[in-house]
Amino acid sequence: MRGVAAGRADVVHQVDGVRFITEVKREEEDASFENLLASYGDQTTLYQYTNLPIGILLVLDLTTKDGLSGHFRTLYWTEVGNRLGDGTRRGVLIVKVPGRRTAPSAATVEAVKRVSKAKTEAARTAKAAAKAAAATPRPSRRGRGRPAAGAHTDLLAGEVGQLSLHTLWGEAASRVFA
Repeated sequence: MRGVAAGRADVVHQVDGVRFITEVKREEEDASFENLLASYGDQTTLYQYTNLPIGILLVLDLTTKDGLSGHFRTLYWTEVGNRLGDGTRRGVLIVKVPGRRTAPSAATVEAVKRVSKAKTEAARTAKAAAKAAAATPRPSRRGRGRPAAGAHTDLLAGEVGQLSLHTLWGEAASRVFA
């Protein structure tokens, strides 16, 4: 709207003869309330010079990198004081609109990825444990605890003392061949 405070207003709201003007900006570098007030506060205040002494600054916050927007209470801030140095208390309401937000459904997608990754890792761990267990020598199940044919020919030669039956077949096999 042209002709407002010798300039052009972005958005004008009029209710029962009271006019609210909203200055709309976007911020890509520093969306702290202090920076927004320092950068755009005077312009927002000037629009209210002859009307209700409150200005509204609506800022599209494009500084968000993680896609989170924060709670609503962290998205607005008010500043009240002698903003123009003329003895009149004026206020500025700053409202940030988070840009570059992550859609809520993305949280589900990320959760599914984490669960899938955990399941894959658990399967790898179980597979490695099974492989390690398979590599450990076990007693033969053939012939009631006797070694497989040709496994230890020294048994046939009577050199049982040189063979560590306990480590190869466990305690039960050592009793059979002692």
